[in-house]
Amino acid sequence: MIISVEVDAPTRSDRKVSWIVGGVVAAIFAGLVVGALASDDQTPTPTPSRERVVEVLSEDQQTALLYASWLGSVTFSDCMKSRGFAREAVAGNEHSRVEAVAKNLGIVPQQPESWLAPAEARNGYPASARARAGDLDLALQTTADGGCQGQSAAVDVHDASAVAAAVGSAQGDTAFYRYLAETLWLADNPAPALLYQTHLLIAGVDPDAPRSSDRWLPELEQMTTFIDSLEGWTEGPSEGYADFAQAVAIADDGSMVVIRVGDPAVIESGFVSNIARPMIDCGDVGVILGAGEFSEGGNDPSAAYSALTADACDAVD
Repeated sequence: MIISVEVDAPTRSDRKVSWIVGGVVAAIFAGLVVGALASDDQTPTPTPSRERVVEVLSEDQQTALLYASWLGSVTFSDCMKSRGFAREAVAGNEHSRVEAVAKNLGIVPQQPESWLAPAEARNGYPASARARAGDLDLALQTTADGGCQGQSAAVDVHDASAVAAAVGSAQGDTAFYRYLAETLWLADNPAPALLYQTHLLIAGVDPDAPRSSDRWLPELEQMTTFIDSLEGWTEGPSEGYADFAQAVAIADDGSMVVIRVGDPAVIESGFVSNIARPMIDCGDVGVILGAGEFSEGGNDPSAAYSALTADACDAVD
């Protein structure tokens, strides 16, 4: 038996950048003026201060931008499907507008229907598991080079009629609504969302849900009992399948860790990460440090890892 411990890295937030150079320029020119007057009675002409103005867009304008990005993704996904690659439309570069647009359209969060979520994760798995590398590389080229990558749909947010038309089209697009509703639900439920995303890490699975089972739940219960005994940690949602069971542990600081127990051949071979993951050998039990994107704040995932693995070998019989 093996136990995988997956620790989330901090969420990256969108950064809005603005800068004002007027004060600095004024201070520099003040020194230049004094020096010039002392030397030759000629006063230099100061450079006007400049500042960058960030335009505030209305909810309808944001809806038009997000929907244009969605339509561009629809074109790409349709092209990929025609070549045999499973793809779904997503928000793309305008993803940061999802919450505002969903509010504007009155969309209610809905739990994902697929076992693997979000849609971006569903897009990644089939390509990596089934695609022939050469065909996939070609499909990901630009349309000019025989691929599916084309220019994104564009909309002029200063054209009121174009914005109104885009909003009207978005309101009648059920697939767009479903994508926004799913994305909202995942944002509102970070612990279950973490379980959804970890399904991508299990070897040999389909995007469809595997058969539910209580095979590994007793071992999982031993681990969750251990988690509840630690100060500052509480047990989150859990799930059991034929080859593994897993649960989320939530720390007071917002860190979240997935505890996975089950068939070593499934968990070990399918567990992937973009960071080093040292293996703690407990005989029949192993603990692995992974990576994720759902913890809050700037917490160091190694702290959560150390807290849960220190006595992990004693937690499961």
